[in-house]
Amino acid sequence: MKAEGSHAETVKDCTQALSGSLLGVTLAIRLYTNRGFAHYKLGNHTEATADYTAAIDLNDREPEPSRTSSELHILRAWAWEKQQHFESALADYDRALDYLPGEETALLGRGITLCRSSGASDALAAWDRAQAESSSFALAASYVLHALDYCEGPVDNKPGPGLDAALESWAADGCPGSTW
Repeated sequence: MKAEGSHAETVKDCTQALSGSLLGVTLAIRLYTNRGFAHYKLGNHTEATADYTAAIDLNDREPEPSRTSSELHILRAWAWEKQQHFESALADYDRALDYLPGEETALLGRGITLCRSSGASDALAAWDRAQAESSSFALAASYVLHALDYCEGPVDNKPGPGLDAALESWAADGCPGSTW
């Protein structure tokens, strides 16, 4: 209950701050992002999507895209996925990867979204791509699969038969526990 109250306060505070007329672009991006995250945590996924979109629109005006560009698209992808707008989520993951090729969260999220929307074979193909593009993807995937009891033994950063089998098993089960 306390966390829900703090998220509601964040929405209120950010809304009040955004009504100011002298906001700089960087501050406005941060306020929209924070309010979007608070909405997301409160289960207001449509509002979260709108706030992330506003932050992305402002961020796109910046002369050079940054890590923030990738992060904003990942956050909006999570909100899209909660609304089961899988194509929009995939488009945002792809955009995040345009900004930061090999970004593990985008690669993993893309695979999870594919698993939830179109099945295990598409997800496994995405994870094959991810392992080829990112040296630390295997580590990120191992942590997730280990936490969900699909991997046993130590978590390491090496792709191999154990990780591949765990990914296949997890995808075949419909990626349980993969809701952001």
